[in-house]
Amino acid sequence: MSHDVYATPEAPLLVGEKLPDHDLYVVSKSKFTVLFISTLGLYGVYWFYKNFRQQKDRHNLNIWPVPRGIFSIFFAHSLFRTIDEKLKSGGIEYSWNSGSMATLFVGASIVNNISSNLANKSIGSPYMDILGFVLTFVIYYCLYTAQKAINLSQGDAEGLINSRYTLANYIWILVGILIWGLAAIGILMTTGVIEGY
Repeated sequence: MSHDVYATPEAPLLVGEKLPDHDLYVVSKSKFTVLFISTLGLYGVYWFYKNFRQQKDRHNLNIWPVPRGIFSIFFAHSLFRTIDEKLKSGGIEYSWNSGSMATLFVGASIVNNISSNLANKSIGSPYMDILGFVLTFVIYYCLYTAQKAINLSQGDAEGLINSRYTLANYIWILVGILIWGLAAIGILMTTGVIEGY
């Protein structure tokens, strides 16, 4: 055993350790839609986290994916710009404006948060609830458009590599359905359609 101080350091490879095959998070459009809608948009936090996690792992970046997922409004422009750069570097045509789409996402997210806080304080109900509902679909549109771009940029337009549902996905869907039910009951109670106890 030699102790050459000029030798390149060596680290053992761990069996099963594998970098992600893609720079960004590939998921089928239908799976994205089901998970986003069923979780009332909470899937968006995970979606941002996964995209930044893929970049961190693939390129050994010094970023924190969890805060970027939670505080996505501060990092949306960066992610959407990266997606656009991947499309352009691959010579892939995709009709969208990444900056405008990111701005729409940020604006809708901020207004959605404000309307949700107002609704929680019974200010402007049920209109704030309805506004939040509509804005959830605006946010969905922004992220869905970005997801289509991601899938194209990663050479898997249909997102087939991530189209099957996992047990965790089914649990989130179930929790989301319960939340949808409670939200519907809350709206119906505030509008007087059903009487509270």
